[in-house]
Amino acid sequence: MNRRQFLKKIGTVWLGTATFGFLPSFYQSSQLPIVQDSSPHSNTQAKTKRILPNQLTGLTQEEIDFLAAHELIRGDSSRKVAMLTYDDASSVNGIQHLMDVYRENGAKMAVFVIGNNLDSCKAILPQLIAEGHELGCHGWTHNILTPMSDDGIRNEFDLFLQKTAEILPDYRVKYFRAPYGERNQRVRDIAAQFGLQHVLWSLESGGQDTTTYHNVVDRLQPGEIILSHESRFFDVNDADVILRELIRKGYNLENITTGMDPSDRWIDASPTPTQEGLQ
Repeated sequence: MNRRQFLKKIGTVWLGTATFGFLPSFYQSSQLPIVQDSSPHSNTQAKTKRILPNQLTGLTQEEIDFLAAHELIRGDSSRKVAMLTYDDASSVNGIQHLMDVYRENGAKMAVFVIGNNLDSCKAILPQLIAEGHELGCHGWTHNILTPMSDDGIRNEFDLFLQKTAEILPDYRVKYFRAPYGERNQRVRDIAAQFGLQHVLWSLESGGQDTTTYHNVVDRLQPGEIILSHESRFFDVNDADVILRELIRKGYNLENITTGMDPSDRWIDASPTPTQEGLQ
């Protein structure tokens, strides 16, 4: 190593040390838990940016453990409730049509967006949330998560949450659906570190032909989580007749938070203020 190379190396080390010393205390004290990488292909090139603080505010280890252990496959089967969920949402017109249908029928839904499509539908997202629907993470790239390294998986959630925070700064994303439903406990553990609970499904609509209507209304049971897609014509085009028939059968069509099995819902363990304390 010649003198110029040596001085350059020393300068780089000094600059990195000095920069870290001036970082806000949040970034130094709130490091994400490290999960052992058990994937077959370690992606050493993946660089994870720090996600915005509002998504992590209030997370406890108890909550992280709970979210990792409580995957949602069915909802509350003790009552006639169903949760319709739409993957791959990217079209403002498609989402707007679904919102109009759900508004007319007094129903709620959950929409799972691929992160790199958030910009294409960002104009409609504030209204989506304001009307009581839920936005979920469907990864950043729609690549299968299970073969990725830990850092690669973190990057998928990190990029999604940063972009969501730009569009909906006061909204906390609570749920994710792994692309193609491919997940394992390692994926759920890492997602929980971001405050995300995995939502699978118990009934598929198909969405690609005229059987879509019957796939839903003829097979539905209480507590069903229905997989539909905003990108599939029949899921969007037949939404009105599907909703009307389910409501006629006595079903409440709710979002994930209200429709899930109560045993899968995280409940804040902090004490509730007494009436005396409020006076």
